[in-house]
Amino acid sequence: MKQYLAFLLGAVLLLGTGCNNNKEKKEGSTENKEAPALKAAGDITGTYATKENDMPMEFILNADGTGNENYHGEMRPFTWLQKEGKVFFTYNGEPTQWELPVDKEKGEIHYGALVYKKK
Repeated sequence: MKQYLAFLLGAVLLLGTGCNNNKEKKEGSTENKEAPALKAAGDITGTYATKENDMPMEFILNADGTGNENYHGEMRPFTWLQKEGKVFFTYNGEPTQWELPVDKEKGEIHYGALVYKKK
């Protein structure tokens, strides 16, 4: 059941980032508008890892606002930003934005029932 929910979440997220148009790109993307927040969020960048059914799972947050999720060996790229003290990400090609619950002090991401630890 966990795998089905994770797959369903991934599928929904993949459909969420394709809504940007050329006008938005010319004026500056959301990532560019949030650049100061990303610089301030430098302590959350890095690789967070866990395992599910002995399969690797990772969230990789780059300082430039890009990232990847390694879901059982499948790399799923996304963009992320920090606003109002929270971290949000959108899978490439999907319109839906999701909150990524990062605990800066513990170096953890709690996503569903999984806990990703910062490497």
